[in-house]
Amino acid sequence: MSRRQFPVTTVRSSASRDDPCRRDRFRCRPPRHGAYSNCRQKGRCSWLNELAVERWGAAGPVVLHLCGERDYEELRGRVSRPDYRLLPFTDEIGAAYGAADLAVARAGGSVWELAVAGLPAVLVPYPHATADHQTKNARHLEAAGGAVVVSESELDRVPALVEELLVDASRRERMRRAMLQIARPDAAAAVADELVALASV
Repeated sequence: MSRRQFPVTTVRSSASRDDPCRRDRFRCRPPRHGAYSNCRQKGRCSWLNELAVERWGAAGPVVLHLCGERDYEELRGRVSRPDYRLLPFTDEIGAAYGAADLAVARAGGSVWELAVAGLPAVLVPYPHATADHQTKNARHLEAAGGAVVVSESELDRVPALVEELLVDASRRERMRRAMLQIARPDAAAAVADELVALASV
């Protein structure tokens, strides 16, 4: 998989569902949760990075935070505990998702990776995305039961919501199943088949 450079923070609850090799790879021992910010724009997009470090940089659940190369140097000095793993990027995003119980993210196209991974999410759509597609993505996953949507104007709600979900394993399991149900891991093959069929007409 290509190098993932957007901000990502993953943390776990005490009820772990992943392969121990995945959590060992990122030194993510429980309790942990996951927060993931898939945003390249400046300004408010970086606020998800700021939010994670400010809330959990000194204390809290185990965190894997992929912050993006742009913000890494600024953030690294603000993390003061070994079980908060701040990295600029990962080449192993699947393993990172496997080491997480929850994702906090923007809602661009990468949310479909969360669905395939069966990773429950708190989604904060970027409101100025083209045709408001992030809000549409987020609401689609929310309607399916796999995500909770928080508007950017209510960003301060995110930490309490994350902590609420971390202690509610049964709710996260329902969200996980909903994500897997809505996922389309065969989407690329299906599109390719349709294109071949059209070309054959």
